[in-house]
Amino acid sequence: LRLEDALAEASWLAASGVLAAVVATRTLVPVRREAVETQLSEGASTFMGVPSFGSMGHNLGDCKPCAFLDSRKGCVAGVNCVYCHLCDRGEKKRRQKDRRKALVAVGRMQQGLHSAFRPQQVV
Repeated sequence: LRLEDALAEASWLAASGVLAAVVATRTLVPVRREAVETQLSEGASTFMGVPSFGSMGHNLGDCKPCAFLDSRKGCVAGVNCVYCHLCDRGEKKRRQKDRRKALVAVGRMQQGLHSAFRPQQVV
């Protein structure tokens, strides 16, 4: 999906009054993972074929998982959520662990380089 297409769709929604109607009602219905899975299995699309705005970059790996989707209350932003509703359970935690491991590895590599280039003491 191209950015131009997404912007055209968003401007069409704004021009058609769909977004205005959503904002005017101000009723936020929490969305939970079970509802998203049901929508996808039934083939229902909510925003350009994805369950949330933030899910558009999911296939490219360019998304951030929604932390509230699996919570007891669910995600109150629903379709307007800027985070991904397609990521698996625990994806946010897995990414945090991977990021931590990478930072530790970089730190160890920097320490190794630092010690390798340290002047040797001559006795």
